[in-house]
Amino acid sequence: MSKRTRTQQGTAVARQQALTNGSTMTPADLLPGKWWVFLLVAVVLLALTFGIYQGSLHGPFTFDDRPKIIDNPDIKDWQHIWAKLVYPYDAKREMTRNDPSRPVVYLSFAFNYALGKLDTFGYRLFNVLLHCLNALLLFACTRLLMRLAFKREGWLFPAVAAALFAIHPICTSTVSYVFSRSDILALFFFLSSLLCFAHAVTGKHLRFLSYPAALVCFALSFYSKQSAATLPVLLLLFDLVLLSAYDWRQVGRRVGYHLPFWALLVGMLLFRYLYFGTIGDLEAKTPLAAGPYFMTQGYSIVRYIQMILAPVGLCFDHGISPAKSFAEPQIIGSWLLIAAALVGLLLLGRRKQTPAAQLVIFYAGWFIINLAPTSSFLPTTAVIVENRVYIAGLAWAGLLALCYYLPLCGKTCTKAAQVAFLCVALLHITLLTALATERNSLYADEVKLWKDVVEQYPKNGRAHMVLGNLYNERKDEDKAIEEFELVKELEPTRPDAQGNLASIYYKRGKTAAPNDRLEILNKTIPLYQGEVRNNPSSSMACSNLANALYAEYDLKTAMHLITPDDARALLNSAIDAYRKSIALHPQYADAYYELGTLYIAEQARYTDAIELFKAGLPLPPSPDKPNTDAKLRGNLGFAYLKLHNYADARTQLDAALRLDPQSADTYRYYTMLYHALNEPEKEQAARAKAEQYRQRPPA
Repeated sequence: MSKRTRTQQGTAVARQQALTNGSTMTPADLLPGKWWVFLLVAVVLLALTFGIYQGSLHGPFTFDDRPKIIDNPDIKDWQHIWAKLVYPYDAKREMTRNDPSRPVVYLSFAFNYALGKLDTFGYRLFNVLLHCLNALLLFACTRLLMRLAFKREGWLFPAVAAALFAIHPICTSTVSYVFSRSDILALFFFLSSLLCFAHAVTGKHLRFLSYPAALVCFALSFYSKQSAATLPVLLLLFDLVLLSAYDWRQVGRRVGYHLPFWALLVGMLLFRYLYFGTIGDLEAKTPLAAGPYFMTQGYSIVRYIQMILAPVGLCFDHGISPAKSFAEPQIIGSWLLIAAALVGLLLLGRRKQTPAAQLVIFYAGWFIINLAPTSSFLPTTAVIVENRVYIAGLAWAGLLALCYYLPLCGKTCTKAAQVAFLCVALLHITLLTALATERNSLYADEVKLWKDVVEQYPKNGRAHMVLGNLYNERKDEDKAIEEFELVKELEPTRPDAQGNLASIYYKRGKTAAPNDRLEILNKTIPLYQGEVRNNPSSSMACSNLANALYAEYDLKTAMHLITPDDARALLNSAIDAYRKSIALHPQYADAYYELGTLYIAEQARYTDAIELFKAGLPLPPSPDKPNTDAKLRGNLGFAYLKLHNYADARTQLDAALRLDPQSADTYRYYTMLYHALNEPEKEQAARAKAEQYRQRPPA
């Protein structure tokens, strides 16, 4: 036997004796005995993870990705970035800004934007890599738990646990949904803090670095997602069950390690309450009622467990309404199942000295404690959301791996049985991989994703609404109308469904024959009126209603289908709606333009129109109407022209032409200006340009 071989054997014996006789460890104890085993596990996890998620790496942003990434100006400019990451919430709580309670997440989005703008590949790749790192951290944590519970080393149990977590289909709703990065980051720092804490308590080397690192990771986890507030409770459970063998006196001797975590938690919660104004979900504008939400959480927990053990019924947006009574069969049945499970855990506590029982109790505690912030009396906006079990469901990966590990490593288990259990484990992993790959493919196409939602939950109004918007974006107006009509049936007072449906009709009416257009307006105006009635604070809804009323006035007047008194009343209704739009949102430039144009065309109120156009000029245009500034200046020039102020008219028309060099209206106004100034050559040239650009589609 060579000297090197004897040294390796001696090291292995010494490590095993240390495991048996004490609980001290080194950082190397978190990894397999041989570095190549860890490398092999890492490569396998990376291959499995990318094999599942590569199909959606170029998939589009969806749902909350749009306001929080696409429309979010905060991540697109690094100037004063820290003030954009953490700032006091105001009453408006704009969805198109960073969530200041999660600065770590939005800092990562800012890095993504700096590197690749709005290319989804970088955002999704980051999520997948971080998910893979979380699986590796779970491998290290499970190896630590195995060492503490079974007093032995190994890599099979930790590797299976990490693989089950990495490939589970329920994780796709977190990994493939960019906005859910908060859960992935929170778990990364959560597990890092646990490992650093364990090393600080039982390690031999660099303990003075491990403990501060554990506290820093806890803070980073909390500021990734507030559900990480459970970490001090988990550390206490970890100490009690695995370090102290249920001896509270041993836990008491380590109280100095626990108190700073609790102090940090109290400090962060106080800061959250005093600076942000609440401890609950900051972005939940319309949270569910606490009572019905809590009643339904028993059912939610049972569904989470079902989706983990038998991953069917997975859905991006579970359209489940809160329970109305405990007497509902699925509610009372779920709570009875949970009560039975808790009784089983209490009975298992009698055998708490067995290694397997220790791990089962710890994993059960992990699941319950980590679900507590969202599955309790603290309501949010949805009853069931799959990304809530990204951290909590990690416990089930450990429990399932334990179920495979015990028979495989039992002394009474035959070779044939071990092979059978190993085949079952591999078959399980293969099946989960296939299901996760299929599930992930939905995230490559938003329409497929939301069609899957409405197939499972046909009465999910929000899903039909999103699907209608997607069809509308793709110019498939007939399917969009079908979806919006369904939303109207499901939620008759939902204003955005009424408004979006009206907008499609209004757009169609612009190119219709006069009689058909009048019929379309008769459908459009009641929808806009319903939108204003159900959302009276919407400036856009008031402006859209005003446009439709003015269009009706214009059409009926041209067709001689309205009396002078009725025409005057209809025009005044449009003016009132424009004024209300401006009063609700003084920064909405389009309303100034539309009302000023009406004043010029119908009432010759040129001075009033000039004031409106001047007020609208400094304001930012709507994203879907980028030429508003050019139109404002063009009409302002026309108003000056009608008042014979030719110098100011020329100045504004020149500015309008610089902004939109192909505007037929601007050249038409130039024709009038040059005619008034008696410049026939320029008048003729302007008339030719106006005719050239007259057929250009409107911007």
